[in-house]
Amino acid sequence: MHFNSCPISSERVDVIQLRISGLFFIFFTLLYLFSHNILFFLPVALEMTLRLFDKRLAPFLLTARWIQNLFAIQPKIEDGASKNFALKLGLLIAICIIMSFSIPVVSNMFATILLLCIMLETLFGFCVGCVVYQQIQKWSN
Repeated sequence: MHFNSCPISSERVDVIQLRISGLFFIFFTLLYLFSHNILFFLPVALEMTLRLFDKRLAPFLLTARWIQNLFAIQPKIEDGASKNFALKLGLLIAICIIMSFSIPVVSNMFATILLLCIMLETLFGFCVGCVVYQQIQKWSN
């Protein structure tokens, strides 16, 4: 889904890499949902945290870049501000999953919401967090 560029940030991201790395998010979140073993979810939370501080250290993103180069997939560059906002929302949900781990129904609900959002972005290019970001931008003006 294409959005107008952000007037505050000039950050740009390759959505192909984001969508490829989304497959890893889906895989580990599904492992967590089926096993309810928090160790399967920790790579998701770690990846999100690393992306916020230094994308060069994020293993899912590094692997996605390697796959993109291996198959010579052309980059598709889009505005990064809305994607960064979506990442922060995802990290907030991930923290909720970890905090509510001892209450499986609640933890699974958060994990299902996160999984749905990641699947929409990865499979269809529809970024739920980006839509929220754009609505906030409209309301603040």
